[in-house]
Amino acid sequence: MRAVLLRHGADVRAAGHAAIRHTLVEADANPLIKAILTGADGLLPYLTTRLDLLLSAATAVVVEWAGTHLPGHDPKVVAVAAESIVRLVVSHIVQPSQPPEQAAEVLTDVLVRLLVP
Repeated sequence: MRAVLLRHGADVRAAGHAAIRHTLVEADANPLIKAILTGADGLLPYLTTRLDLLLSAATAVVVEWAGTHLPGHDPKVVAVAAESIVRLVVSHIVQPSQPPEQAAEVLTDVLVRLLVP
């Protein structure tokens, strides 16, 4: 996700869309994630109740990107936006309501509204 974000610099829409799309598409194609989500291996509780490390790491990547490419943004707003979008992406991985491409479009709009004044 970090590399995808960084490729797009300060373009919030392009960077956000690329990173969100990448994450959703990769998760959708990942056999381990599919196995976890079906509950076949007993790991579902780790994905749904022990997300703190994943959420922290992914949020930190978004905050790092914004700190580098959006230096004028309020760090508190960036932190809330980053955590919010990460949680929404994880939600779409755990319980998708639409194909990854469509979800990426919707979530990108949310990210832009959170970060672009």
